Amino acid sequence: MNQQQLAGAVDEIAVRVPERGCGYADSQRPWRHDPAIEHVREVFLAFLAAAAANGRVRTAVSIGLGRRGGTHLALRTIAERVVTVAPDPQRLAAFAAAEAIDPARDTLLPGDPGDDATVRAVAAAAPCCDLLLLDGSDRYEEMRGHWASYAPLVAANGLVAIVDRAQAEPGPLHPFGVDRFVADLQRDFLAPRGVRCQRLGGAHAIHVYRQTAATRALVAAPALPDGFVPAPRPRPLGRIGGFTTWSTPGRCVAIPAGEGSLCPRRLARNDYGAVLCSGDAAGTGDLVAAFERAEPELAAARELLRAGQDDAAAARTRAVAAQFPLLQEALVPCLGLSPWNHRLLLALGTLHLYGPLPRGGACLLRRALDCDPVDAPLLQVVAAAYLRVLQDAAGARTVLDAARRHVRQRKVAAVCHRQRAGHALWHYPLLLAPIRSVVHVGAHRGEDVDAWCQLEIPQQTFVEANPAVFDELERRCRTAAYGRPRAVLAAVAAAAGSATLRCGDDTARGSLLRQHPLAKVPDADVQRHELPVATTTLDELWAQGRLGADCDLLFVDTEGSELAVLQGATELLRHVDVLCIGVFTGPVYAGAPLPQEIQSFLFELHGGDGFVLCAFEPGRDGVRGQAVFCRRQPREDR
Repeated sequence: MNQQQLAGAVDEIAVRVPERGCGYADSQRPWRHDPAIEHVREVFLAFLAAAAANGRVRTAVSIGLGRRGGTHLALRTIAERVVTVAPDPQRLAAFAAAEAIDPARDTLLPGDPGDDATVRAVAAAAPCCDLLLLDGSDRYEEMRGHWASYAPLVAANGLVAIVDRAQAEPGPLHPFGVDRFVADLQRDFLAPRGVRCQRLGGAHAIHVYRQTAATRALVAAPALPDGFVPAPRPRPLGRIGGFTTWSTPGRCVAIPAGEGSLCPRRLARNDYGAVLCSGDAAGTGDLVAAFERAEPELAAARELLRAGQDDAAAARTRAVAAQFPLLQEALVPCLGLSPWNHRLLLALGTLHLYGPLPRGGACLLRRALDCDPVDAPLLQVVAAAYLRVLQDAAGARTVLDAARRHVRQRKVAAVCHRQRAGHALWHYPLLLAPIRSVVHVGAHRGEDVDAWCQLEIPQQTFVEANPAVFDELERRCRTAAYGRPRAVLAAVAAAAGSATLRCGDDTARGSLLRQHPLAKVPDADVQRHELPVATTTLDELWAQGRLGADCDLLFVDTEGSELAVLQGATELLRHVDVLCIGVFTGPVYAGAPLPQEIQSFLFELHGGDGFVLCAFEPGRDGVRGQAVFCRRQPREDR
């Protein structure tokens, strides 16, 4: 079973009772209904794929049934036999009655997973398994006990998986217990034996590691080794100014008041507005007092730098450094604890900028800008730091260019999100962001002119073969909201000559090919009208200057003659970075090329230095779609 088949099988389990109602976030679709599988879809599918790829799964053991037993059913898609343990016998009985339980494949054992009797029952049912899924608790001590009891059952090269859902739905009594246990497990048991525990997912996670002979022998020992001490949870100490302080192993940490409790995972994600730390509570209190007094002064110094008052900015910063001589040194370990903290980067960057390491200060300010690339005032500060403090004009240009790219990417992503449907390219804003010129062949009445204008592409050229709709295309180009798009009346083919343009009452499907006898098309698209046209090539139009000075993106949608258009554009394609081509997967037009033919032509173009397929988007009718190709090597004229 490949990954696509596996995803389909699991999705069918998850949504098999749609009347249970909605309630899942967009990130978990296509489980649009409240699923029987209580995991984030991407995380759970990644876990199942890893288990399937690890080898044959003869027996899987699941500690925990969940509310509906979907995990047990999903494990059956990859395992020959599944053993599930749950403390509620009534729930197990209801699950067995509701599902097609096969005694040869399904073993349901009631009992508390922590009881010795249950452990012995599981060991008797599955003395050796290939996969263990621990999903029965969010307590540190319970999960440690479950792991110690059941991990010895996993054969060497089998997988051990530990589910951590507490951070997605943290409880008041035992938050982050599983996360703490996995961290200690990795530190004290796995890492010294060369085993790495992989984390799948974010707040809702599944930790997976491969059992080895060494780890199996170690966990099977009757007593845990000395020194395996649970990492204590942060303990609140009190409030100092606008911060609350917390005691953690080896240090005291202060975070802004009102931002909740100190969580190691949130700390790693840089979720807190500021993070200050010292070796003890007294040192942290002094650091908090100094930081709260210095931060407004440093912000004022940056404003002076932005306004061009460099001497005043330097004087103000040096006055802060003189008033708080230990502040700069004390903030360095704080930044190590939270490396992308915006407030710390600004404060430490400003102190360094007018200290012994001015280039390091400019780099820290630039990292702060990377946290919010559209912060225009900070962009001006960083550019001024490079240009006037460091006398580095090239560095200032690099900063400004990077900011423009970020702003451009955000703007393009917003446009793509609004468009969403229609063209495959709307799913790939990073491909569209650098595009500065587009040639759209098969533009019809100009239905896409407004969309291209929203992307603010400076140079746009629209080519259409049907003179009956060309006036409307020209009008839309003249009234475009951005730039000056050009419209070109031309029937494009592989060579100059003559051809017949065929279309139905709806001219949107006009083609130089006849419809296939087996084609199933709407009545409005049935070819009833014919128009003789003179054909040319894109290379000829390019040589005449009718396509503009450049072409980063070529969009071809000519209803079956796309390969002929490309064959007549070999010179133009030397200047193209991205291609979006209409393709057909079913019989629509007689003689229309297969997608593989287009792919082979583009791959072998220019001596094998052509284009590779990056994406394919099927159409709604199931017989057509769009393929996106990108250049294999960067253009020489770039």
